Amino acid sequence: VHLREGPAGERWPHAAVALWELGQADGTPPPRSRITAVDNPVHERWERDDEFPIAFAGGPGRFIRIPYIAVLRGDLPESYFRDKFVLVGATAPGLGDLYATPAESDGRLMPGVEVTANVLQQLQEHTQLRTAPKPVLIVIALVLVLAAMAFNAVLAPRWRLIATIALAGLALAAAAFALRWLGVW
Repeated sequence: VHLREGPAGERWPHAAVALWELGQADGTPPPRSRITAVDNPVHERWERDDEFPIAFAGGPGRFIRIPYIAVLRGDLPESYFRDKFVLVGATAPGLGDLYATPAESDGRLMPGVEVTANVLQQLQEHTQLRTAPKPVLIVIALVLVLAAMAFNAVLAPRWRLIATIALAGLALAAAAFALRWLGVW
């Protein structure tokens, strides 16, 4: 997501940022990054600030869902909502506000209100994923390719295949480790 976007000179905060800022007692600002501009037929220029990779807390249904009618009927005491952010949104499959996310592997879609909840939780926990710098990615790719070429030059065919599979596994394990423990995508 982008934490701020809008027509040139007038960018609005993402709903999660607006909620988070309302709940900040210490005035901690949200993360900042670079600005990107996209063409938009309605506005001369649409600008997006602060690209923010989402660290999903889990798949759809991770956050507590309470039917709106239960709140209207008073099924829950007021104290249940004290010191909590409450997001109201559609979660029914036929309403169209559903998104494919990397947090789910069985094809279930995540309602937009849950995407916003994930961003809000991430802001509360001060968790920010960083994208690895391009030079680092280029070096890693070159090392992997050169290692595969070296293995192909000196190993027998069976061992070439095993070495190539091991390199691929190592690359996947390193990427998972960097994302999980270092917060680097």
